[in-house]
Amino acid sequence: MNDDDFFSYLMEIGYLTPRTLPNGEVGAVTQMLFTGALVGGLDRIGYKTRFCYPTISEALTALAEWSGDGDPPGNWIKQKGPVERSNPNLDWDQAISAP
Repeated sequence: MNDDDFFSYLMEIGYLTPRTLPNGEVGAVTQMLFTGALVGGLDRIGYKTRFCYPTISEALTALAEWSGDGDPPGNWIKQKGPVERSNPNLDWDQAISAP
């Protein structure tokens, strides 16, 4: 399966704007029950990590700017995956006021 086929498959199963990140991994955004999720390290089995944002639009903006290394930009709430942690720089007032 080439990249175009893989990206088409990801979109068919609900991922938005899959792209190859500057670090060479695949990233995309998906809607979770209560958050927008930026995922990194996507492959045919799953993903390495997920960053939860208050809104899907914030996750999409972060994906456009993220290299795939370190923490993504923006007001993400929680990282899930092999490491689970809250954003140490979270602006709670902004996160809570998101629509």
